[in-house]
Amino acid sequence: MTEEKKSELRGLLKDMRKDLYNELDKRLSAIESQLNLITEEIEKEPDEAAIVMKEEEVAEIRSDIIDMVSDDVESYIVGEITEKLEEHISSEQAKSRKRIIEEIRNSKTSLRLKSVVWGMAVVAGGWLTWYGAWGVIGSVPLIQEPRIAFVAGIVLLLSTGVLHKKLVG
Repeated sequence: MTEEKKSELRGLLKDMRKDLYNELDKRLSAIESQLNLITEEIEKEPDEAAIVMKEEEVAEIRSDIIDMVSDDVESYIVGEITEKLEEHISSEQAKSRKRIIEEIRNSKTSLRLKSVVWGMAVVAGGWLTWYGAWGVIGSVPLIQEPRIAFVAGIVLLLSTGVLHKKLVG
């Protein structure tokens, strides 16, 4: 993973951490206000049994609130991280897809150019070979006389059996 991508992910995590702390502060303020209300009620009632009952109630509410807040915070963290990672992955996929398409286009252009060059080389090679063969044949003194060349050709075809195969089948 490149340093640029690592720093981008660190930035995402830093932003999520800040959002998480803000959300946690809001929830803790709400809990604190609820606990203050309960504490005020306890202080209003002088009855010892009521105080014990209210303190148990406060402890139970505190436990419930802590469980609820931890579940909410966990859900919030998971949701935020999932959302940020999905955004990051989709943007990286789009970049990769774009790069691959560009590479394919470049290779198609290169392939077309190579095909044309290769085809021209094959044609030139065949043409030069044909021209060279006629030049070499024309320089052999025995074959320079057309009648001798004709007889030599017939003898070669007969000796290889090709003429017999063509005539007789």
